[in-house]
Amino acid sequence: MNHLSFSKTFQFLFLLSFILKTEIIFPEEEKYHWPVQGEKMITGSFGEFRAYYFHLGLDLATEGKIGIPILAMTDSKLFRVQSLRYSIGNAILLKQKDGIVARYGHMSRFSDKIVNSLKPEFQTKIIYREDFEYNIPEVEAIEIKKGEVIGYSGDTGIGPAHLHVELMKDGYYINTASKLDIPELGTRIEVGALEVIPEDNQSFINGKNHLYKIPLARDGNNFSTNPIHLKGTMSFRLNATEATGRGNRIGFQRLSISLNQKLLQEFSFDFIQTNEVNRSCFILDNYRSNMSGRPFRYYFHNRMENALENFKVKAKNSGLINDKMLSDKENIVSLEVQGLGGKLVVFKIPVIRDTKEYLEKSNNIEKSPNISPNVELRIGTEDGLASVSFDKESVFSEEQFSFFKSKESEIDEEGMIPITPIYSIKPVYLEFNKGFDLTIQISDPKLLVWGKLGLYMITERGKIIRHISQATQSKTLFYTKSKLTGNFIILSDQSAPKISIVKYKENHRFPNSNFRIFLKVKDIGTGVPDSQFKAKIDDLDAKLDHDPEKGTFEIFYPEIIYTKGKHKITATATDRVGNVSEQFQFNYTVD
Repeated sequence: MNHLSFSKTFQFLFLLSFILKTEIIFPEEEKYHWPVQGEKMITGSFGEFRAYYFHLGLDLATEGKIGIPILAMTDSKLFRVQSLRYSIGNAILLKQKDGIVARYGHMSRFSDKIVNSLKPEFQTKIIYREDFEYNIPEVEAIEIKKGEVIGYSGDTGIGPAHLHVELMKDGYYINTASKLDIPELGTRIEVGALEVIPEDNQSFINGKNHLYKIPLARDGNNFSTNPIHLKGTMSFRLNATEATGRGNRIGFQRLSISLNQKLLQEFSFDFIQTNEVNRSCFILDNYRSNMSGRPFRYYFHNRMENALENFKVKAKNSGLINDKMLSDKENIVSLEVQGLGGKLVVFKIPVIRDTKEYLEKSNNIEKSPNISPNVELRIGTEDGLASVSFDKESVFSEEQFSFFKSKESEIDEEGMIPITPIYSIKPVYLEFNKGFDLTIQISDPKLLVWGKLGLYMITERGKIIRHISQATQSKTLFYTKSKLTGNFIILSDQSAPKISIVKYKENHRFPNSNFRIFLKVKDIGTGVPDSQFKAKIDDLDAKLDHDPEKGTFEIFYPEIIYTKGKHKITATATDRVGNVSEQFQFNYTVD
């Protein structure tokens, strides 16, 4: 069988498995209406890397604008309205006629029809940008027609102006792209690196027990390489994305690996089980993947038994290549990645069995894991003042951890007083399931006199990364649950917040009312909760909307902000331990 027919066979098998599974999920084969009026561009795909979880919807461009009409994909009934500032923003959920629930998020505002269907108290919450979730009784659910305007694009929640749309049914998130007519996007699959890795210290690639970055030669949608000599076992990782214009990089729809035309492993992004949303580490490398797609890094093997339903072969290590699988002649490993619209790229890698004996074995020391998904473990420091505890299911995969008193504290932050030494959990680890319990004891109760204490993560050089606001204190004992390893310390925060305005200078003149005002609070200590940032506009209490990604607070109410004439904004901020900023003042004029 030549490669072309082999590739077509794989695609047929992918399609067949998809059809069998979707007989229940999709009772009808209707294609949906494109949900954004005007431009058709995809900026984020289903299943992409999103800081240790799968992206569960499709992100669509809205020309970078706020106010582009958002359209219902099919006939539906409105049954839930949400406003969640730190995630999906303004969102609606529609129960479609095919039984699928669709959620549309990040809208600047809802259609008048939807707003008027809400009770007055929720209409007020929308005006004041307050979080809420309103479930509409079935008897009150309003009918929405296919193609009807349901809202307008925005940047509420997390991220720039765009539309996030996701589909859910029967315990699954469904790839929205499968229900849309994907336009010709002019996409190109861009490859950063293809790496082959020896899986243990007795495995050699081209005679070396080191990661090997494969030189690639591209011919259209296919890549070829020089032969690889293998002794032992190897795995593959791919840094690659699909570019869709304007610098957008999106993730793939399917990946597969085969040896001599025999399929070893395949992974599809047709669905994601709701209970597997946080298990992205089994197909995406959390250490190197980035939300921007620079890069997305994919594995081609199953690292744990039954790690994800989407793996075609559920057995652990399926997708690895070892020399016992190789014939005496040249072997061909084929890697395939498929993008939106069926765009396919193939990597053909000749592999030769290495029969040499290496007298000098690798100096790489095999790690002996002290924690696995089914083991409980407690590690204490030598001074007896700190410990970490791992319960069952703390981690997704095996690892070796150490916990130790690092050094006496040298904090490079003014007004931050060290109360304990630095305690370090190593290695840097990003594959936690439930995380671990951390406790740190202050050695001398007299140190409590400093007050304003908090638990912090810091760099090895003493720079504060963040205050752990969820940590609890009981006299001299601090406790928290964490999914991040690193350096921990207890500090006394004697530093007050500082307020500034974004972009503008004192006495700025706005030519019209088409502007937005953002304030910024800098606090190196415990941080300023939303409720403790107070502002006034012309001595009237103002409302602020916090963007945690940018660290800004937008003043959006009362509307006197935008009226003609001179105005004065004043603001103060109080951090979590009571340090108060100097009063901030900004004067401006609207012409």
